[in-house]
Amino acid sequence: MQPPGTYTVKLSVGGRDYTQQLRVLKDPHSAGTEADIAAQQTMLTALRRDLDEAVDAVNSAELVRAQIVNLKNLTQDTELRRAADELDQKLTAVEGTLVELRATGRGQDGVRFGSKLVQSSAIWRTVSPTATTSRRISRWPFTRICRIASSAPQGGLSEVFNRELAAFNDMLRRANLPGVVTQTTRRPSNP
Repeated sequence: MQPPGTYTVKLSVGGRDYTQQLRVLKDPHSAGTEADIAAQQTMLTALRRDLDEAVDAVNSAELVRAQIVNLKNLTQDTELRRAADELDQKLTAVEGTLVELRATGRGQDGVRFGSKLVQSSAIWRTVSPTATTSRRISRWPFTRICRIASSAPQGGLSEVFNRELAAFNDMLRRANLPGVVTQTTRRPSNP
C-alpha cells in the first residue's frame, strides 16, 4: 500500500522493460488528508523496520540458544556446561523482554501470559489515517523500547553477545569445540 501520489510502474517481460505513470488516489471514505496518510505511511514504515530489528534479535537469540543445547550434548565438561547454562539464562532473560517464551501457540496462551513487545499487534490495529491518531501513535516509544530491549547496557542482547558469548566462545576454543555464531539471515523487507 502506498499513499496517494504519482508513481512510475515498471514491468519487465521477455527482456524488455515497460514503464508507465500511475496515479494512486485517496480512498474517498478515508477521514484523513493526503498529508495525514503520507505521515501514517512513514510512521508505519519506521515501526515495521524497528519490529523487524526486534524479530532479528529474537531470531539471533534463538539461534545461539539452539547451539548451546547442541554443545551441551557434545561435552561432559562441568565447567563448560555450567557456563552454557548461565549464557542460556542470560539470553532467555533478554529474549523474554521481547517475546513471551512460555507461549505455545495454543488458544489460551494470550489470556495466561499476555503479549510482549514483538508479539503485540495492537499498534497495527490502532493506526488510522487521521492526524490525531498518527500523532498519538508516533509518540508511542516503540523505537526506544526496541532499542533498549535489544541493546541496553545492563543485560541487553548486544551486551550478552559482546561480553558473555565472546567469553563462552573462548572457553569453547580452549576445549577444541566449535564456536557459537550469532549471524542470522536478514529478511528482505518492503519499504
